Amino acid sequence: MLKATISLKHLVAHFRRNPGTLFIFLFLLFLLFGVIFLIFAQTLYGVEFVRQNYYSFLNTIGVFAYVSLVVGVILQLISFRHRDSDVENSEEDI
Repeated sequence: MLKATISLKHLVAHFRRNPGTLFIFLFLLFLLFGVIFLIFAQTLYGVEFVRQNYYSFLNTIGVFAYVSLVVGVILQLISFRHRDSDVENSEEDI
């Protein structure tokens, strides 16, 4: 049987190696929150009420999600570029 355990030490090490992961995870949480909120609000109050009263709130959540995705991708690219340069430097030393 496959057993998966995640320790806090491994999680912190992963976030240090991949700093954009947290922001990409926040992007997913923002989207999930927005969708769940939209579903429940439309179910309880109706589509027109949500469109009139919660449009700017949902738009703000979408902007936060997009910004966190952009920041996460930029941080990941920087991290990968830095890691690639470390690999090239270590190969030159050999």
